[in-house]
Amino acid sequence: MARIQVKKDVTAGREYMDRKTLEEKGLSADQIDFVMAENGKDVQKMQKKLDEEVAKAVQKQSDEFQKQLNDAQKQIADYESQLKSVEGLDEKTKTQLEQMKKDYDEKAQKQAEEMKKLQEKARAELDQVRRESETKEFLNSLGKKFVTPETALVFEQKINEALLDKSNEGKNRADLFKILTSDSDGNERTDIFVSETIAPPKVTNKVQAPKGQEQTPTNLLDALKMRYGG
Repeated sequence: MARIQVKKDVTAGREYMDRKTLEEKGLSADQIDFVMAENGKDVQKMQKKLDEEVAKAVQKQSDEFQKQLNDAQKQIADYESQLKSVEGLDEKTKTQLEQMKKDYDEKAQKQAEEMKKLQEKARAELDQVRRESETKEFLNSLGKKFVTPETALVFEQKINEALLDKSNEGKNRADLFKILTSDSDGNERTDIFVSETIAPPKVTNKVQAPKGQEQTPTNLLDALKMRYGG
């Protein structure tokens, strides 16, 4: 049976894009929105092109099988006509013709089954491409930066596998991602994303007088702080 070649990853070779990465590159919020929107359009264009290529390949293979079936059916019809017109033939000839008809029936049935399997395989591969593409888009939309590109790919694969697990029926990507990235207490694990902790502002003990009013030190320590800015 012929195999339809389907590109497995429509975004292969593309940089793993997320908002955090774009922010680090100095883009403004409007620029980031524009880039993410354009990236989504690119993925949709590639997906559409892939859909068209798979559809053409399936149709071409189906046409070839259909032609073979038509040829086989025509030959079967010819043999049936011969069987009806050769009642006077000896039993050996009749047996040969009947065997030929049986062989063609089996061949036609086998070709029909192969065509069905081919179409099912093409649909499965196309579903896989769509599933992987949509998972990439979901991870890109989180606005978080993974600790490494490899970490992103690991969770991408885990989500795709979880989507195929019948026990997860009814769960979407967000549900599965929360489960996969939570610890035993239900809190988000700290080894997946780059920390976004902001350092607290530095607190100084410098004594400042209200604006327009001179501060009078009340003790030696305050006097030294005002004099030397301590």
